[in-house]
Amino acid sequence: MQSERGRQWGYSILGALLVVSGVPSLARACAVCWGVDDALTQAFNTSILFLMAMPFVIGGSIMGVLFIAQKRARGQRWLSWFR
Repeated sequence: MQSERGRQWGYSILGALLVVSGVPSLARACAVCWGVDDALTQAFNTSILFLMAMPFVIGGSIMGVLFIAQKRARGQRWLSWFR
């Protein structure tokens, strides 16, 4: 009984994918994917760049604060290793 239900769901999903891929207006809905070079595409690309960079900025900031706190706790100057 379960395998028959799973097979029906599989056919339903496959059918939905075929319908979506067969309708050109639905398949080309993404402004970034089709290389249209307008202001909206540039805005999407810029926002994606910032969203991808944020985890690195936040992680680097946290690690920097922890590094400085560790150096201060040891009584060392945290800029002394630059010289």
